[in-house]
Amino acid sequence: MAEPSRRNNDLSAAAAAILLFVVVSSVASVGAQTTCRHLSGQYEGWCASDYSCTEMCVAESSLNIRGECHDFPRRCYCVTC
Repeated sequence: MAEPSRRNNDLSAAAAAILLFVVVSSVASVGAQTTCRHLSGQYEGWCASDYSCTEMCVAESSLNIRGECHDFPRRCYCVTC
């Protein structure tokens, strides 16, 4: 009877480890997305193209490497990494 109990403990530990990995990976990826992207402080109106957004973001700061249109209504977000 001791063998099935040990097997259940091993399976529970493996399941907990996998769940922990999935949660940590999800949190890390969400953090990366929000850290590298911020709403442009100078772009006005609806973001029509990534090109115009990039032009504004690069002019705003030398730390910005490009711009991207996101959300609805479309808004200009500057990307720093």
